Amino acid sequence: MLGEGFLLKQRNLTVESGHIWREQRRFAFRVFRDLGFGKQVMEESIKDEIGYLLNEIEKNNENPINMHELLMPSVSNNICSLIFGHRYDYNDPIRKRLNILFPRILELLEVSSVSTFLPFVYKAMQLFGSSRMTELMSLLHEFESIVEKEVEIHQKDARNDVNDYIDAFLREMHEREKLNKDMGSFSFQRLYSNSKGFFIAGSFTTRNTLDWILKLIAAYPDVQKCVHDEIDAVIGHNRLPAWSDRQLMPYTQAVIMESQRWCCVVPLNIPRRAMNDTTISGKFIPKDTEIVVNFWSVFHDETIFENPDTFDPQRFLSNDGRELKKVEELIPFSYGKRACVGEILAKMELFLYFTSIMQKYKILFPEGVQVSFESTLGINLQPIQEPVLKIVNRY
Repeated sequence: MLGEGFLLKQRNLTVESGHIWREQRRFAFRVFRDLGFGKQVMEESIKDEIGYLLNEIEKNNENPINMHELLMPSVSNNICSLIFGHRYDYNDPIRKRLNILFPRILELLEVSSVSTFLPFVYKAMQLFGSSRMTELMSLLHEFESIVEKEVEIHQKDARNDVNDYIDAFLREMHEREKLNKDMGSFSFQRLYSNSKGFFIAGSFTTRNTLDWILKLIAAYPDVQKCVHDEIDAVIGHNRLPAWSDRQLMPYTQAVIMESQRWCCVVPLNIPRRAMNDTTISGKFIPKDTEIVVNFWSVFHDETIFENPDTFDPQRFLSNDGRELKKVEELIPFSYGKRACVGEILAKMELFLYFTSIMQKYKILFPEGVQVSFESTLGINLQPIQEPVLKIVNRY
């Protein structure tokens, strides 16, 4: 079965099913809501992190810069704040180590993810051994040790208030133990696994999407000018972009949506299982059938999106350009109850990062660079050519 593949062996909220998934998902939604998901408190935290990013860009003095390397710690720090309750300074030894761990983990996952969809590959890796698999497990273990240390710090602190996901999880375990209630799916190992899952899902996809958006905006100066014009008209230069600004910025939102469609950073969803026999469009689906959603095929289906290989934000706008079209086939965060738990965080990050960068800068390719839009093939599609860009002050 596909479920025997490597990714599905990593038991966390992303890949769980049944009672454990329902219990952990309900808990995560409640905790994230209480921590300010989609509210002002989360917005301010993201803005603070963007401020550190802009300072790093400013230090570069308009020299070509690898935005991939800057976005990694910045986006990851938003997850740190959510799970650990704090960010890591860019010079912190743990932050520097995470900056090495995360890209390498993703690189190894791109190879190991094949075993999720081709179970015989996973069995061969187990039987004959794989240096890549061994390295991946070692790096994941190292990352888990960082999470374990954070949990230990939280336990010693013993705060009454809940400031992050670890706080909430530990409190839930304590309350159940105190009342002699069934611990259910709550355990330290579950806390470690869920935390790793949130980091992997929340850091890689958002950063990759921003990588693509910045490359695309540099490649299409006419699109970039329209974004600049809309930012100037709605936000101006004297204040930072706000999440509420999106309601008056259909073109900027269309650019983000078209980038998500065009690059499709998650081409294949994690396999799911049919809970019962069912029939869809005349096709019989037996119980326990593993189902993989091909987002790429939907996002590049010419019967849905005209000229799908063309980058065209106008496809998401009304004829007069004043209103955003709602296209139900665009589901970058999946759909239904298995949709991404962090969807609102990712949407807020994409809008605030993009508008904050575009408000201050023009995005250009360095002179003489041969631009490539080829991507890796794996669980995340990321540019093979990292986004080395020239970030120029607008004013």
